Order: sequence, then C-alpha cells, then structure tokens
Amino acid sequence: MKIISLERKRILGWKNIFVIILVLILVSLFLVWVYFSDYKENNDQTLFQVYKNIKEDRKSTRTNLLTIDKVKDVKDRYKMLYKSKNLTDDSGNLRKDVFNSEFKEDKYIFDTIVTNYSPAFNYDPSCILDVSNQDINDFYKIRLNKIDQLMGNRINSNNVELFSKERNEILEEASKMQEPIKYSYAEGFKLAGDGIGIVTRVIIIIVGIVIAPLFSEDKQTKMNEIILSTKLGRNKLTFYRILTALLTTTIIYILGVIIFSVIIFSIFGIKGGNLYIQSGAGYWFSPYNITYLQQFIINIVIGYIACILMAFITMFITTFAKKIIYGVSFVSMFVLAMMYFGVANNYYLDYYLLNFLPWNLVNYFNMYTTYYRYNLFGTQIDKMIFQPVVALIIILVAFVGILCRKKKTRYL
Repeated sequence: MKIISLERKRILGWKNIFVIILVLILVSLFLVWVYFSDYKENNDQTLFQVYKNIKEDRKSTRTNLLTIDKVKDVKDRYKMLYKSKNLTDDSGNLRKDVFNSEFKEDKYIFDTIVTNYSPAFNYDPSCILDVSNQDINDFYKIRLNKIDQLMGNRINSNNVELFSKERNEILEEASKMQEPIKYSYAEGFKLAGDGIGIVTRVIIIIVGIVIAPLFSEDKQTKMNEIILSTKLGRNKLTFYRILTALLTTTIIYILGVIIFSVIIFSIFGIKGGNLYIQSGAGYWFSPYNITYLQQFIINIVIGYIACILMAFITMFITTFAKKIIYGVSFVSMFVLAMMYFGVANNYYLDYYLLNFLPWNLVNYFNMYTTYYRYNLFGTQIDKMIFQPVVALIIILVAFVGILCRKKKTRYL
C-alpha cells in the first residue's frame, strides 16, 4: 500500500487535484451557461432572471399524460397563438415569454409533439398547424412509423443490412413504451444525462495526461533502483502501478461526477427522474424504455468503464516510451485521433472500431437514438451491452500486454 500511495502522490498530488477540480468546475459551469442560453426568453434577460424562472418551474408538482386530447389541445392553442401574431417579434424570432406564459407545463412536451410530426431531422413547429384529426388520433402510431422510417434511412445511407428479425425486435421494443406517456418538469435529469457525456470526455483527456508519466523513472524516490533489483520486484512494481492507475482514475472520475451532479441538480432540481426519456423530444424515437434516472446511472457506469479503458490504453502506450515527454506525446496523438475520427461519422469505422474506444463509448445520445445491434455468431446483442463488454475485454488484453511488455524491458 505504501508503494501505491507514493506512486499516486507522484502523479496525483494535491496541486494536481486542485487543478483538476478547478477544470471540472469550469467545464460544468460552462455547460450551465450554455443551457441557460436556451432558457432565455429574450436577449435582455440576465442569467439571474433565467435562474429565477427555472426555480419557479421547479415548484411544479403536476405530472400530466400525453393523451390524444392533450395533443389536440396543444395544437389548437398553438394555432390560435400563431394566428394572433403575438408569437414572434418584429425580427421574426419566437417570443419565448409569450409561448411559456401560454403553455406553462405543456411547454415541456411541445417539442416532443412537434418532433413527432416534423420531417426527419427537420424540426418545424409550423408543421402542427395543419395536422389532421386522423394524424392526431394516430399520434403514437406515427412514432413507430417514424422509427421504422429512420431505420430505413440508416440502411440506405450507410448501405448496410439490417435483418428483418432485428428490425422487428427493435420496433417491438419501441412499441412497449408507456402510452399515454407521462411528462412533467425533469430538466435536471434531462440535462444531467446529456451533459455527463461531455464531462466524461474531459475526464478521459485528464486521465490520459495524469496516467502518462506513471511508468517513467522517479528520480526523487529512486523507486526503480530499489525495487527493480530482482525480476520479482519488477513484476510487483508493475502490478502496483496498475493499481495506482485504477485508484487515480477512480478518484478523478468520482470527483467529476460529484462536481457536475451537484452543480446541475442544485440549479435545475432533481424532479422527474421517474419519467421515461421519451418524454423529451431528443429521445422521442428511442427504442429504450428507461427512465431519466436509469439513463443517468447507465451513463455513469459506462463512463467509468471508458475512463478505466483510457487509463489502460495510456499505460500500454507509455510502455513503449521511457521518457515522459514521449509518453505524453503518444497519448495526445491517440486522443486527437479518437476526436478526429469520432466526428468523421463513418458508419463502418464506428461500428467495428471506434464504438469500443473511450471517446465514442460515451457518445450517449448516439447510443440511445440509433438502431443497430451487434451480430455475434448469429445472436443479436444490444450495443448498450456489447460495447462496454468489448471495452472490458480490451482492458484485460491491455493489462496482459502491460505485464508482458514490462517483462521484456529493463525499465518501467
């Protein structure tokens, strides 16, 4: 334990911890600032006024049902407001103050209704103005048709094969969504589920930087000279340093999750964790019938696996470089490569490689809203299970690789 403590202090002293905490706080506050900009009712509204509005919304205790009658009511009210010409200002921009005053709690479901009737990937509120009574009655049926359409679009755009059995299973899972779905104020969990992916990516970068020097020589304690006198000593130090990496990564990740959660939930509240993610427009077409709380927990677990994976990849890469500068450079190039190819949006590259690496592993929105599974010897496995499991296998392979690599080298 003394060795682990010394090694941990070498790469994660109090100074580094303070810097990491500061970075995580700034990232979390930046996300809050971005979220606040979406809640502004006009450009003149201050952040404090936005916070007061959010605080007022948090007092809502009503949980409503998105019934067919509610869809018709929202459509009629929006149409009336649209015709009154009070909905937009002189520049044609939406007057959120007028909109929020009219719809109150229903503003949280308005985007979902619009998304259901809008063309795919084209959010258009005006599309609900002329929605027929038949379309209103078929509200939930249209959702399933859209999911089927989105699966067809993916097949055509990527030239991939989606087995009819797989397609039917996804549609069957999507059809199990509660009807009519409940909705209410759930901004805290909604934003936490979305933002935790960004925070985790920052943590992944931090882990790479912090872990990179772990296998370099420590000239202050002369640890190499003391313990590497025998082969047994070398193996023991390698194992202890791997444990140090696990401990360090865990500390950083827990700090990140706590800081982000405290900031988000203290501002936006903790209500709505029991609501299904489909109550929000972003996940309306998701086939996963889980609540916001379940989603947040799943994201945290997968995020932890991604950070541990990054730690092991970093250790394996740095076994090829004795000097710290070389190790940090190699790790930096690896992170930049993940970031670059992560935005390239190449289906085959994502499907067969990038989805199992840390950066894409925490692309939660893609995980919940895309329609594909992995075929393993004829068995269809959900990506939410398959990707983390493969990541754990990569961690095991990297662990063995580190041990084997260290047996062949004279330095750590």
